[in-house]
Amino acid sequence: MIAGTDGQTFRIVSATSEKGLVELLDQTRVGGQYRLRLKITPPPSEHRLGVYSDVLYVSVLPDGNSDKDAQEPIKLPINCRGAYRRPRR
Repeated sequence: MIAGTDGQTFRIVSATSEKGLVELLDQTRVGGQYRLRLKITPPPSEHRLGVYSDVLYVSVLPDGNSDKDAQEPIKLPINCRGAYRRPRR
């Protein structure tokens, strides 16, 4: 969930992944918050480190601002981490 501060409402204008492992599938507004549904695609486990990470940047604008306004969107980072299951011995 992403929530505004002090009851301020906002809208999501874009979402980008740093490494391309995370994709925003859906966003649902719930009051002054957004519930995000993400798809995380782990990279091949070539190095056997057992973990991977990516950052999804969600750009938001306060409600009431049109796309013509000069205000830059605020980029919110969402850190995504995962681990590979160890093979059974």
